[in-house]
Amino acid sequence: MVRGQSDEGAGDEVQEEAPGSVGERARVLRVPVSGLRAGHYELDAEASHYALRVHRVAVGDVLELFDPKRGEFARARVEELPKGKRATLSVEIAAVLRADDEAQPITLLVCVAKGDKPEQALRDAVALGIERVVLVLSERVQSPTGSRELERYERVMIETARQSGRGTLPEVIGPIPFEQALASAPGLRLACVPGEDSVPLLTALREQKGQSLSVLIGPEGGLSPSEVARLREENFVLCSLGPFVLRAELAVSVALGVAQGHLWAARSGS
Repeated sequence: MVRGQSDEGAGDEVQEEAPGSVGERARVLRVPVSGLRAGHYELDAEASHYALRVHRVAVGDVLELFDPKRGEFARARVEELPKGKRATLSVEIAAVLRADDEAQPITLLVCVAKGDKPEQALRDAVALGIERVVLVLSERVQSPTGSRELERYERVMIETARQSGRGTLPEVIGPIPFEQALASAPGLRLACVPGEDSVPLLTALREQKGQSLSVLIGPEGGLSPSEVARLREENFVLCSLGPFVLRAELAVSVALGVAQGHLWAARSGS
């Protein structure tokens, strides 16, 4: 789940830049796979079912196979359809390319919650190009995450990457204790905590001078007074997302959207 460069020697004929924009790639049928290589390539059963049964690809259709864990993709044309319901699809790949989408230097620190709220946060992080997600344990919500949950989170992120056109996945860390998460937060530190001394998020973002950002979102019910005091000790700027109370998952969407838009505008010179 670490974005960026693939392992040395992991793909054949890997080129440094990918042709076409992320938007162009999103318009082609994208199929997540693992272990791309140039030459004859056979999709596994799940990917074959997705292409053949769900989307009913035909001879001549162009697929984009992508490996988000390595940050690689390849274009392949369907030359022949397999026979039989359980047959797998084979294609020819001319070259494996590196994904050219650059992650935004934003670390989302999100307090772990019950239900599907972590999944919603991960979807937003993938679609908005966020670099890293840290799952945080807080006083009021202790929801340990096991291997089954982490596998589900990965599937959610891969599906979101497929839909959004992103070629990589954010790094996911945790769950880790609250204090550890604060101490390791990089760059300008912001915490979305409503209160009289909180400043609007956009105002706080104006202090961002090219460095990375860390944005913390608390759990349902908010952080405890001792946790808010700890935020101040760790030099987090307390920020507001507006005049109304937002649910935790909506707060993630709003905060990441504002932060991503700010950085995007700064990079483009707007």
